[in-house]
Order: sequence, then C-alpha cells, then structure tokens
Amino acid sequence: MGRVFNENRIIMKITKKGIPGFLLLTFLTLFTGTIFWKILELILTSVTGSSVSLTTSPLGFDLGVVALYFRFNPGSLIGFIAGVVLYKRI
Repeated sequence: MGRVFNENRIIMKITKKGIPGFLLLTFLTLFTGTIFWKILELILTSVTGSSVSLTTSPLGFDLGVVALYFRFNPGSLIGFIAGVVLYKRI
C-alpha cells in the first residue's frame, strides 16, 4: 500500500507506519558513514603524517540544564543519503 510503481521500479513512500523503519535505517547508515569517514581520516593521517579533518564545529543547543551537540563530517552526509536511497528502494 505504501509502494508506488515507477518505470518498472518500486519506490517506498514514507508513511506513518514506515517512519520507525525509516528513522532506524537512516540513523544506522548515518552512524556507519560517520565511522567509515573517521577511519578514512585516521588512515590518511597515518599515511601523510599530517592531520586531516573535515568535521564541522559542534552544532546544537544548550538550555542550561541540558546541552546537545553534534559533529558532522562528509561521511555523515553520505550515510544519510545512502539511508534515504536504501529506504526508497526497499
């Protein structure tokens, strides 16, 4: 019911029922992309001997009682895009 046929391909739509699966898949691919990018940075650092980092500065908020910050790198973006593409192809 949540699938649409488009040029001989099945495309998954994000529905209320599919949101938990979508969030889980995108979180896992985002996390995996971040880890792989960090490993790539470590390998490049050991090979070149100089520090390589494309990670952004912390993004988040501080409410005084609770603070939440995230750091993103290109692997995070690649992982997120991969998660969306995988979900749409399921």
